[in-house]
Amino acid sequence: MNTIQLPCCFLTTFITIIIIINISIIKLSIIHCLPSTIQVGGLFTPEQREEEFIFRLAVNNINEDPTILSRTKLVAQVKSIDYFDSFHANKKVCDLLEKGVVALFGPLGYSPSSAHTQSICDALEIPHIETRWDFKLHRDDLSINLYPQPSVLSAAYVDLVKAWNWDTFAIVYENNEGIIRLQNFFKDAQKCNWKIKLYQFETDRPYRDTFWEVNKAKVKNIILDVKRENLLLVLRHAQQVGMMTESHSYLITSLDLHTMNLEDFKFGRTKITSLRIVDDYSPELVNIMQNWTELTKNMHMYDLDKPNSILTESALIYDGIRLLSTALQDLDQSQSVDGIQPISCYSGTPWLYGSSLINYMRPVAFRGITGLVDFDQLGYRTSFSLDVMTITIDGFMKIGEWKQTSSPNDTSLTTYEQWSDHYSAISMQNISLIVTTIISEPYTMLKESAVERSGNEQFEGFAVDLIEELSRLMGFKYRFKLVSDGAYGIKDEKGEWNGMIGELIRNESDIAIVDLTITSKREEAVDFTQPFMNTGISILFKKPTTKVTTLFSFLSPFQNIVWIYVLAAYISVSTILFVIGRLTPYEWDDPHPCRQEDNVLENNFSLINSFSFTIGTMMQQGSAVAPKAMSTRTIAAIWYFFTLIMISSYTANLAAFLTVEKVVLSH
Repeated sequence: MNTIQLPCCFLTTFITIIIIINISIIKLSIIHCLPSTIQVGGLFTPEQREEEFIFRLAVNNINEDPTILSRTKLVAQVKSIDYFDSFHANKKVCDLLEKGVVALFGPLGYSPSSAHTQSICDALEIPHIETRWDFKLHRDDLSINLYPQPSVLSAAYVDLVKAWNWDTFAIVYENNEGIIRLQNFFKDAQKCNWKIKLYQFETDRPYRDTFWEVNKAKVKNIILDVKRENLLLVLRHAQQVGMMTESHSYLITSLDLHTMNLEDFKFGRTKITSLRIVDDYSPELVNIMQNWTELTKNMHMYDLDKPNSILTESALIYDGIRLLSTALQDLDQSQSVDGIQPISCYSGTPWLYGSSLINYMRPVAFRGITGLVDFDQLGYRTSFSLDVMTITIDGFMKIGEWKQTSSPNDTSLTTYEQWSDHYSAISMQNISLIVTTIISEPYTMLKESAVERSGNEQFEGFAVDLIEELSRLMGFKYRFKLVSDGAYGIKDEKGEWNGMIGELIRNESDIAIVDLTITSKREEAVDFTQPFMNTGISILFKKPTTKVTTLFSFLSPFQNIVWIYVLAAYISVSTILFVIGRLTPYEWDDPHPCRQEDNVLENNFSLINSFSFTIGTMMQQGSAVAPKAMSTRTIAAIWYFFTLIMISSYTANLAAFLTVEKVVLSH
């Protein structure tokens, strides 16, 4: 009896479990059900045709992917806006929200329209997916940005400059945001002992005017921060003023340099470097570029030409669509979504699932066409890599890779073999040269030492110091070798060269550094550098300077102290003459001698007459006042002699001063 009841109980329990599982499956199928169509909004300007195309293409590719949102289709809702028309931009954002969009892309670039769009999304809790450079230090709760953080990009630029061992460079920027992009340079300037010169382009002046100032400062290393649409013109202006030579190096902060046609700068050997976040070898991007013409026809964008590579913001939009679709799928599997209701900007009622959707985006990690897409808790892009790109005669070439892990300070720069081949500063790092020379003071001499020396240590002189400095700059090693026959180099009757010229021709030496005279025959055999010394007869003379004409140039024959002494003598003599003239009785006369009863005496040497008498005699003019007493006449005679010497000296010096500038004839 017991043997029959046990199977019955087991069967009953098994049937009950099966029923519970089926009920749970039915409940799950009922709860987790997104609408059949979901609207996604995009805001683009009329010029952003490529970005709009990639936005629509990404939506179509998601709909064709059976692994993501298999029961739901995305619908792209696109509105055209103006960067600086915030009023109509807000209106079009509200139109998209009334259609029931679950997320917004754009506007691209930093503009008033983008700030207003962000504020609407925050108020109504609509996820705002940004793909633009943003200088804000804190992310909004309802936004996520796929563009690398400014401080992280700045750290990448600093690592490149450190790898190049730049100690002096110029930062040339267009807008004030460029200072924010390059803020780490100013933080590390003192620690790295950098000499940084700042130049900003002015809106009302050509770019070449600023480059002239950089050229005058003799700065060869330049960090250039300009908009992508102005970058080609800026480089052309730099080329016009002679700043696109082999000795110049440019670090471009734009991540879109690889999309531009730099055919005019490929053969100048100028080191132009930038960073790239787009992975050109991504299977999705390769497929897009191969089928570009067909894809544009399917979307009726016939006027969209195929580019060299898609823009950074276009690639970020493509990855942003995949990020949104992955988050929607996670939201569908975790909670019930009771449809997508239209939202009105005027009601102020937020969307119920906006915060949840943005929270599901942050832990998402996948590999897109911009590499690994991953975010930290604040919504910033992390754990990504940047390609170090440079322009060569064959086009753009990847010469290194910069990576940032989960920690902002944990970065690494990996260089490839092409790195050392491209940058001349280290292109001779593993090369050893044989330098031939001859003992000739003061260029190459043997060191006087009580200890026997060998190798390069036994030589000193100007040529030795010169090759040592070149070795330090270029990174090569060298070994001195005295020429075997002790000759500079003469061509014999058989047409063979001896001396150092012969060793260079026979490849017994790599370079010769010596006080060697350049002749036409020697130039046919070997190559010479520019001579470091020229001999000959020269005449050194001072270049005549043009005197500046001023209103008081008549005072130039005498120094200022002489004029002060003359003025002091004039005042002193006039005062003494006045005092003596008043004291002596022989200067007092009766103006009316016939009138005896008046008994009135007058003196001609008043204070005014005394000063007038001395100044008149100095100017060699007559005076109505004349001294009568012996004392006043003595003072007047002394003053006459003094003025005679002063006036004669002044006249001679004035004539010499006026004829000091001679006419210089050049032949």
